[in-house]
Amino acid sequence: MTLLGEASSAKAAKRLMIALAYADGVRVETLSERYDIPRATVYSWLDRFEHHSINDALED
Repeated sequence: MTLLGEASSAKAAKRLMIALAYADGVRVETLSERYDIPRATVYSWLDRFEHHSINDALED
């Protein structure tokens, strides 16, 4: 099973999809528009993936 399938909430799944898309080269501005969330939130979520384990980064 993939991490996406194990996400415990829609928010966790969205965070993971954003992190994967960013790793694939999608710009923050594009992700912000695509998911209708502020750029600051995208940056915050990406920072969580950089500094925490995946499980910790997915949840608040």
